[in-house]
Amino acid sequence: MSASGSINYVARVLDLVDKRSRFLNSFTWALPSVIAANIWQMLGFYMIIILRGCRIFPAISMRPPRSTGPTRSAVSSASTLPLLRPSLFLCFVIGMLNSVTSFDLVYVMTAGGPRARH
Repeated sequence: MSASGSINYVARVLDLVDKRSRFLNSFTWALPSVIAANIWQMLGFYMIIILRGCRIFPAISMRPPRSTGPTRSAVSSASTLPLLRPSLFLCFVIGMLNSVTSFDLVYVMTAGGPRARH
């Protein structure tokens, strides 16, 4: 494996990037990789908010259905998603605010952008 990192190595083996370019210097892959890093950076915080939102569910809404009508997952998602709406909205607002202030992540990862001259 080269000194450029394991993601670069996997991308080169799978022919996703050019053999002589780096992963974050590619015009195609720089933006998706920064987006993935930003999501990964905040994922734990979002999960804490969503799990805390799940703890306030009333016990009656988590009972499995007794009829042979809709599937268990359909009933669960129909009852869970409306109850999670405040938590998901908070995650959305925090995500939007974080994306506006993520210049430092972009600059550190790409050193000014794909193929920026220094």
